[in-house]
Amino acid sequence: MGGLGSRRRGLKPKAEHLFQIDIRTIHKDTPLREGQTLCISHPDATSGVNISLAWTALNYGGQRPWFRCPACGGRVAILYLYARQLLCRDCHDITYSSRCEGTMDILLRRERRLLEKLGGDLLVKPKGMHLKTRAHLSAEYVKNSDKLNKVLSERIDSLGG
Repeated sequence: MGGLGSRRRGLKPKAEHLFQIDIRTIHKDTPLREGQTLCISHPDATSGVNISLAWTALNYGGQRPWFRCPACGGRVAILYLYARQLLCRDCHDITYSSRCEGTMDILLRRERRLLEKLGGDLLVKPKGMHLKTRAHLSAEYVKNSDKLNKVLSERIDSLGG
């Protein structure tokens, strides 16, 4: 039970690949009012959808708008268009691509990010970077490389026998 590759991946739609509407962008471009509803239409949707808004008070004054999901009524910042419906991520059962990554993907992404921070060269300190920061990033890079090598050797061992 379990084991390498036994998990079914990639069955859920990914948020990054879907059309999405973000209330923060809309509110930044055209200020919204309390009690207002938005009629949003998209060529791929079945028809225009009236979406009500909810508001929450901020700690230092002012208010923040939220969409009310047409299906569940929950407060959300982003609505996704999938299967010709504009709903929240939970109602569509949408996930993020990063949630479907395996250990190798995570370690490789981290290695690329650390190497980029180090200027692409482990031997030369990037201009303007403190020595302590470089030492910390280098140690993190080495630790990550060790983990990656361990995962790779475990995979090779599992294939061989």
